[in-house]
Amino acid sequence: MARTKSITDEQILDAARAMFREHGFSATTSQIAEEAGISEGSIFRRFASKQELMICALGISKPRWIELVEGLVDDVRPVDEQLTDLITAMLDFFIENMPKMTAMMAAGVDMREKMMRSPDSPPVKGMKAIANYFAQLREDGRIRMADPEILARMLLATTHHYAFSEFAGLNEVLPMPRETYVRGVVDNLMRGLGPINE
Repeated sequence: MARTKSITDEQILDAARAMFREHGFSATTSQIAEEAGISEGSIFRRFASKQELMICALGISKPRWIELVEGLVDDVRPVDEQLTDLITAMLDFFIENMPKMTAMMAAGVDMREKMMRSPDSPPVKGMKAIANYFAQLREDGRIRMADPEILARMLLATTHHYAFSEFAGLNEVLPMPRETYVRGVVDNLMRGLGPINE
């Protein structure tokens, strides 16, 4: 029996990227295996499905802003500074990953199944982390009474919309510099949420 070729996951992902560039997302796992010089079965010993391989190959980054917002709960800096950092990190993530997610949806990947229907999925964890952050600010008297989940959804919506505007070219037609946008979102949030003692 022939010995299986030793290959890293990254080498398989490189082969997948090459085949996706050459053939689009219709590239087959057998083409990817041939490019990598391994059997098709070797791919499925490392990746559960072609969709998982595609997600890994496209490199949707981990939403680091979730860790950031979890750390903000104990942050003593002014709330507007915290929000500026958070919104900037969220925009970094969405602007980088929107084209990748759109390509996967166009290729038939069910993003709802992959990313939305698990309590541990990044969108769910992110929503909960932001809501917890606003709830803590409210409990500490640093913002006025407001529904933390509504605030979380608003923040996710506004950052996602700006990233979509970048991706779709809206910001070229109606220019809105990123720094201006972040400052405007923070200013408007703070007007509505400002400290109770104001």
